[in-house]
Amino acid sequence: NGGGARSLTWIHCACGEELSASTTGDGGSRQDNSDADWSWAEPEAADCALSSCGRIVSFHPLFSRGTAAAVGNRPLIDGLHYWELKFVSPVYGTDIMAGVCSTGFEPRSHHSAFVSLLGLGPDSMGLSYNGYFQQNQPFGQGAIVGLLLDLWHGTLTYFLNRQCLGVAARGLKAPMYPAVCSTAAKSGVKLIRALSLPITLQALSCRALRHLIPDRLCVTEALTLPPGLVSLLTNNLPYLIWPAYRHNGPTSKSTAATANSNDDVEDDIDVESGTASVPKRRRLKLRFDEESRDEEDNDAGPGSAF
Repeated sequence: NGGGARSLTWIHCACGEELSASTTGDGGSRQDNSDADWSWAEPEAADCALSSCGRIVSFHPLFSRGTAAAVGNRPLIDGLHYWELKFVSPVYGTDIMAGVCSTGFEPRSHHSAFVSLLGLGPDSMGLSYNGYFQQNQPFGQGAIVGLLLDLWHGTLTYFLNRQCLGVAARGLKAPMYPAVCSTAAKSGVKLIRALSLPITLQALSCRALRHLIPDRLCVTEALTLPPGLVSLLTNNLPYLIWPAYRHNGPTSKSTAATANSNDDVEDDIDVESGTASVPKRRRLKLRFDEESRDEEDNDAGPGSAF
């Protein structure tokens, strides 16, 4: 422990927002928040930093001593809530996660321990970059992870690169907060979209339209729709347009764990489709001692371009 992390390559986003190689740099202008109904809450400790617009959260600016987390600046009370997170730095270490939490969640509870924080206790749940939650689809730098919190039906659905992975949890109740966490030094996550909509007959009708189209098809490509409806779906309900994620073949969790050379924790969450008991507790099987985990979370390895 104590060694500085390697220099990391950050992704320059298509929106034109400049990302500094230092994770503490300003991350854009305030007008970029026009399509975000919320941003990240001001961190309570130095292991997290926000850009001036409140969209980019940077974890462990110098080196990592444990797990840092950030939550949204306002609770999500009712209706539909969809947001997208872009992982703008190399993804490595014990865990980097995206999910939700309730009011009892403590972001600083494991600031000196390397853990998969979201889902560790009863007040949060999340998707690991190793793919462990419901679906086994690991992601890396440049990935866009979408989350749809439907507080009318009480469900949380995940999207990877704008393709639906499926429902990860059921029986959720308001209030909930968006949450991210990381153990990796000089890592960062950018909020690129945040939409909140009330439940209306229009929204439910569009949802029913998605169910009529095979999962493998994009709704706007499969149907000839009026321009106004296309605009509504594209701007307000984009997750109803996208096809489901197409698996190349069945992948076991052990196979995915082997493929990730920097994976040092095995997670297993049992999600039953009919249960109302959430969140499911994450069962951790640690394979390395504290010292080896510490070294890994401060060593990014070779950065990859998106």
